[in-house]
Formats: sequence, structure tokens, C-alpha cells
Amino acid sequence: MLFSVYSFSQNIETVPINEVNTVPVFPGCEKGNNNSKRKCLSKKIQEHTKRYFRAAEVTKNLGLSGKQRISTIFKIDTTGRIIEVRARAAHKNLEKEAIRVIKLLPILKPGIYEGKKVIVPYSLPIIFEINWFLNNYKLNLIPWARGRSSV
Repeated sequence: MLFSVYSFSQNIETVPINEVNTVPVFPGCEKGNNNSKRKCLSKKIQEHTKRYFRAAEVTKNLGLSGKQRISTIFKIDTTGRIIEVRARAAHKNLEKEAIRVIKLLPILKPGIYEGKKVIVPYSLPIIFEINWFLNNYKLNLIPWARGRSSV
């Protein structure tokens, strides 16, 4: 569910990514229009997560197998930093790893709404499959994120 009501926290607005005039910009995504920057942001966050998420290490002794889903939500603040990272998963170790990886994201250019820097909520589901019979795992991130505002 998208929220269109803006909250004022210390006089700073929180605006859904689909409603900001300028989306937060991931390093390397500076060119193009707002839509292409949003797609690039989503792609770069997914690539970052896939690169740094240690699924094999985290799940090895948990007895987990099959598809695993971790729901993460966080905010990009007015300085472009990642704040208020939360995760929900079948096991606390998966949540901790997801939070660790999201906190490693680089500083972004902040989102802008009506000429002001704003806080932008972002949601990223992390889905991967574990198949220990083959002594390996597969990390598959679904491309749904695109900054779905669920905070």
C-alpha cells in the first residue's frame, strides 16, 4: 500500500518514491530522466545486495532449504544516507544479514520534492533459494522493489 500522506519529522517530509520530483540517485545513475534514474536505483540496490549478501554463510547451520524471503524496508534521508533499516525473515540471522548489507549501501543523492530534500522510504524483498543437496545455493533477487513505499 502506498501512503500519500506525508509525515513531518523535525519539519522534514517523508515522501513516497513514486511521488518525489527527483528520486534518490545511486552513484552511477546520474544520467537520464526520473524514471530511468528510479530503474537504475533499483538495479544498483539489487546488484549491491546480490554482491554482498552472504547467504551460504548465514544459512549453513540453520537447517533452512528452499526459497527464503526477507522483507527489508529502509529510508533514504535528506543527506542520502540509509537510515531506519528493518528486516523480517524466517530466522533472525537472515534479518541481521539483510540489515548489514543494506547499511553498506553508498551515500546517495537525496530525493527532492517541491524543491526540498526529503526522506524517501524504500522496500526491497530479498528472495533466494537454498539447495544444499548440490552443496550450493542460489541467490535470486526479484525486481519488485523500485522503491515501493511501505513505511
